[in-house]
Amino acid sequence: MSLRPGIYNIRFVPPGSGAEELVGGMYATAGELGQPIRGVAQGAVPVVNQNWIVEPAMGTPNTFIIRSMTQHQAGWGLINENPSEFHEPVLLKVPEAQWRIEKVQSESGEIYSISPVETTTRVGVSLYVSLENDVLSLVPIPVIPDAPVPRWAFTPIDV
Repeated sequence: MSLRPGIYNIRFVPPGSGAEELVGGMYATAGELGQPIRGVAQGAVPVVNQNWIVEPAMGTPNTFIIRSMTQHQAGWGLINENPSEFHEPVLLKVPEAQWRIEKVQSESGEIYSISPVETTTRVGVSLYVSLENDVLSLVPIPVIPDAPVPRWAFTPIDV
């Protein structure tokens, strides 16, 4: 089942843990336009900086645009239109990029992977959004069955 459009907190799920096991955690957090999106604990910044509008992109299943609640015209973006570098940060940017959000097999709730729709990487790897040094970044994952991918929990927000 695909993620439903709505407003969410997006929390990084470290390898080896499930969504309900985490107390606290690091949440995708908007800062200034053009700057990397950071992973920040809840309570360290205004709550609205960690609320994201997730809307389907036109025409492609499991493809979404992720927009900031604080910078309404900005969302998750890339340095270049087609990412080609590993460990490239995800920026708060206009225009925003399209992201593939797919459910990951998990015994512990609604866990998803996030990857850019457009990529120009080497054959044999796919890029996924992960959390590196408190910054959302694109990491390469080999294209093999059951390869562990970075995981994210989407918690709906009632506004």
